[in-house]
Amino acid sequence: MHYSLNINFLKIVIPFFLFGINKSFLQHVQKPNHQSNFTLLNTANKIDSSPSILCIDSLKLGQDYFINVQSNGCFHQSNLSLVISKETNGYFACFKMKGNIENKNVNTTLKKIKLGDYQIDSVRNFERQLISVSASHFICTTVDVYTLSIDKLSKIYTVNNCDWKGIGKLVGILFHNTN
Repeated sequence: MHYSLNINFLKIVIPFFLFGINKSFLQHVQKPNHQSNFTLLNTANKIDSSPSILCIDSLKLGQDYFINVQSNGCFHQSNLSLVISKETNGYFACFKMKGNIENKNVNTTLKKIKLGDYQIDSVRNFERQLISVSASHFICTTVDVYTLSIDKLSKIYTVNNCDWKGIGKLVGILFHNTN
């Protein structure tokens, strides 16, 4: 009788037992040869959408998903709000930003647009990156506080990583064809 040993499986399961990593972490781990910086992907490109998880995949018809960011640094203070809605004919997004950047007032509003599949996947990637980046501590004078909410559920993430572009990169992807 032959038994085969799945090394990739052990690379995931052994840390689970040694370091107390929870089950939800294991559900988000991918094969090591597909991993990139600050991105945790799985083959379905979806994350856990149970009621306690706030993500685009947990949106029900008629609900809004709020991604609010308060960003404070040496030369700026801003409040950003990305709202994603699930409607009968798809997902839609709108964006607002107010603040002061290098002593200049900024007030930006981007009109509601319909999201395509690539844009929805970009939101999923953003969500994974946010969880990963907020779990680490970096040395940066900019601190971004992300509040994700759907209905009365909210989750707050704090990020102090100057290299992660977060909401700025996501908004650029979502609204790339708008002015």
